[in-house]
Amino acid sequence: MRALPATLRELAKVARREREREYHRQLQIHRGQQARLIRWWLFNVMGDRCAKCGAIWPLQLDHPHGRTWEPRKLNCYARAVAYLKDWAAGNLRILCASCNHIDGARRMHEARIRTQALNSTEEVPF
Repeated sequence: MRALPATLRELAKVARREREREYHRQLQIHRGQQARLIRWWLFNVMGDRCAKCGAIWPLQLDHPHGRTWEPRKLNCYARAVAYLKDWAAGNLRILCASCNHIDGARRMHEARIRTQALNSTEEVPF
């Protein structure tokens, strides 16, 4: 096989890179649509009302026993898959924004009290 001139070879490489970029762009759009579908499915399966007060808007996904993953480190598709896994494990519920905020604040307060109790200098009678 004869070697192509450098300019043609470079042109083919640029064209290949552009095709790969377009493929990945389309894949990202597809993954974003899949993430929206997964969230929509979760809301439909789990109910379209707050589990505490019955409100219908604004709804959020809540982890009553905490998460094992950090949402800001995952893209939208990976987060949706993590939500699915948490739902399958029974660690997901739907709350309105108000109930979710109250529940999160209560959990933070309880954790702060536990930490203060562990760090206190008082001797614990056993």
